[in-house]
Amino acid sequence: MTLDNIKLPLDALNQQAPGFSATSGSNSNSSPSHSSDAPSAISSTLPSKPKSLEPWDILKKEVDLTPNDISLWDKLFALLEETFSTNFDGGQASISTSFKNFSFDAYTELLTRFPYLTSYWKKFSIFEYKLNGIDASIKVLSDSVDSFPNSVSLWADYLTALTGKEEGDSDHVDFVRTQFQVALKINGFHFLSHLIWDKLFEFEEKLGGDPFWLYLKVIKIPLYSYAKYYQKFTEINKKYSLEEFFSAEPEPSREEIIQEYLTKFNKETLDSFSMVETHQVIDDWSYKVFAATQAKVNAKWQHESLLTFSEFNLDASSLEGISKEYDNWVKYLDYEINCLKQDDTNSQRKIVTNLFERALIPNCLNYKLWLKYIAFLNKYESSEGEEEEKSKFEKIDKLYSNAINKFVPLSDPNEDTNFIRFNYVYFLKKFKKDIEARDFLISIVQTFLKENRKEDYLKGIELLIELCDIDLKEIIEKYFQSDERHKQASSSHKAQNVESSPIQDVFYHLLRNDSIGLIVNKYLEISEPSIIRPFFNKYYEKEPLESNLAFWSFYVKYEGIIKHNIPNLLKIMSHIKKESKLPKQYIDALIEIEYEIILSNYQYVLELNNSKGGRTDDTIILKDNEVSNSLAINQSWKKRLANINFQVQDLSTKTKFNKEDEFNKLLRNKVGHAGVVIESSPEITNSLIYSGKWIDLNSSRLEMPDFPTFKNVEKASLPIQYPQ
Repeated sequence: MTLDNIKLPLDALNQQAPGFSATSGSNSNSSPSHSSDAPSAISSTLPSKPKSLEPWDILKKEVDLTPNDISLWDKLFALLEETFSTNFDGGQASISTSFKNFSFDAYTELLTRFPYLTSYWKKFSIFEYKLNGIDASIKVLSDSVDSFPNSVSLWADYLTALTGKEEGDSDHVDFVRTQFQVALKINGFHFLSHLIWDKLFEFEEKLGGDPFWLYLKVIKIPLYSYAKYYQKFTEINKKYSLEEFFSAEPEPSREEIIQEYLTKFNKETLDSFSMVETHQVIDDWSYKVFAATQAKVNAKWQHESLLTFSEFNLDASSLEGISKEYDNWVKYLDYEINCLKQDDTNSQRKIVTNLFERALIPNCLNYKLWLKYIAFLNKYESSEGEEEEKSKFEKIDKLYSNAINKFVPLSDPNEDTNFIRFNYVYFLKKFKKDIEARDFLISIVQTFLKENRKEDYLKGIELLIELCDIDLKEIIEKYFQSDERHKQASSSHKAQNVESSPIQDVFYHLLRNDSIGLIVNKYLEISEPSIIRPFFNKYYEKEPLESNLAFWSFYVKYEGIIKHNIPNLLKIMSHIKKESKLPKQYIDALIEIEYEIILSNYQYVLELNNSKGGRTDDTIILKDNEVSNSLAINQSWKKRLANINFQVQDLSTKTKFNKEDEFNKLLRNKVGHAGVVIESSPEITNSLIYSGKWIDLNSSRLEMPDFPTFKNVEKASLPIQYPQ
């Protein structure tokens, strides 16, 4: 598995298709603005010598051609490191501004493209330290946890840098504590979050804080280092009263626990416990928590031990391994979700949510995991009140936004990656965001059109018809009235402002020949019977419909199955066989349908023939000929090919011109090979037939005939190349 042939949203989603402008009120036909360095008049002097490129500029151009190739990025960063070591070892003052800017932009570009590359964030931070000092390095780490908030490793580095700064003022301490809170809110239930917890305990102990309340939380979380935290907790837990001890328990479990111990020790209040009894209660409760946490950790370890790739990596072998481990992540998630069904607590929900975030790090390109996470939130997030519904929408909308705009590729030869984009449209409709759904759909249809993704483009057009109030009749008439439209299918149109233009006009400018066929078929499905035949007579010769299978299939079934009009059916099929531009396999399929219809109505066909003087219908007799792959037998196919052959069309200016005769001449010159066209076929000049040199097999003495000689050999194409 590689990313070389995969296009990311960053490559195309922010680019507008021809005919549209991203700026409100802009016009693609308007004159471009002049840049500040543009000459005001044509100069008579020669242009100045272009600036010589640095080695890293040359390598960056190569990177830009294949931005998914991480090996080229590695070469670029290695070159920057080498250049720094060689040229800028005299301190930060000696480093050129252009080199600093280039380095910053290069790292930023890669990490904007792939924000989950942990090791490159760390390299970026170290390099910024060399170029610009500690504050610039910490700024990079701050940006890293903003872009990649679920990385425990990056948070650990960032918090280490913050706690290591020699700033003892209260504002700095409060800021660091706030950052710890943010880190644990996001990653506190991460199985490997001990890196953050350890930093927090170290920080608080350094300031002389009380870690007891932190230990009360962490010992209940199933973490890799759960035993270490339990051991440290037992060393300090005897210093606190039972009231303090149980104060962190949520209601109503707090009252239940207290009542359990009051009953067990036959006490009225917590104050009535002796010191020995207090220690017994603390030990008993602590061990129960430890045992419960240990059981959860052991169960989780059965899944954790199977996860080799927990980080995103662009290396080909790593991508292959990540793909193979996807099922392990799904099984792990299903296990935790099943635990939530049995014990629907806030902490278990956080465990499941954090596991989804972890799973998305290596599998961020996999749209199925994004949809699984969305389905989970859709089921378990409450939407009973207005605020709850708003919160639910914002959470799911953020997931869709990250998946669609950052991670899930626009194209993947093995996956229908754009399913999630169409799913987002229905999500917006569900929450009554009709305008947002329409505008988003238009934007992705523009993108699919620009990227020549025909299948996704047609899905988008079909969805626009479903969601928007489109007058199909007006669209069809307008499209076919504009001859220039389908003579220049790729020509640009006057820019339209999606927000202010009527949807009808915007929709019209999204159409091409392949999509107008879809519009026609949708229109025919909802049309009154009185409209169907006049529509056919008016438009059947239009170029976009000549190769539209659905259009011809509709009329074959309409005349043959719905209306039982055999004469009309035969006329339509005759046109399809001889004049249409459908591929042969499609026509063969329609011939099979025609054959079945004729057989099913054969008595009527015979009666119809008798009424016309007894002429026998040849549809059934010639059926095998009509589907034959031989042009000598399938005359309809030959006629159809003669009508569409470009070489024959080039000869149409001749005064005496017959398409089939000219097509036959072309066929004779191909010498049995459709891809080799020669002026004339080689001929044997000393053929035994015409020379009279027959070999008499009754003779006891046989003479060797002459080797054949040819003419017109020089008019053939290239000589035959035999394999070595």
